[in-house]
Amino acid sequence: MVLHEGTPARAGVDLADVERIVREWFPVRAVAMDAALLAADGQVDSWAALALAEVLGVPLVTRNDEIRSRTVPVLRS
Repeated sequence: MVLHEGTPARAGVDLADVERIVREWFPVRAVAMDAALLAADGQVDSWAALALAEVLGVPLVTRNDEIRSRTVPVLRS
C-alpha cells in the first residue's frame, strides 16, 4: 500500500490511475467514496479493503477489530 501522507497531489494521481485501469472491473469511485465516508478513524485503507471485498463478494482478512460487514465474512488475522 502506498502511503500519501503529506502528498495529496500524488494521491489524486494514483487514484486516477487505478480508476482508469480497473474501471471495467468494479465501481472504483463508489468504493473510494464509501471508504472515505466510513473512515472516521483515519484508516481509509481498511475501509477501502472492506468496500472492495463487499463489491466483489469475497471474505476480508484484517487485523482491524473495528471492521464489520453484513454482506461478507470478516476474518481476523
